[in-house]
Amino acid sequence: MILERFIMLEELQAIDCKIHACIDSIELSFLELEVKILLIQLKE
Repeated sequence: MILERFIMLEELQAIDCKIHACIDSIELSFLELEVKILLIQLKE
């Protein structure tokens, strides 16, 4: 369980980098959705 959370946090950091480099608004929407999904999973 701790390893799963660590992996999710790593994924969030990777997505954060993608968001800062993103110039496409459609891609940005998908990245934001991906972040929301991961945050919901972390709360469980």
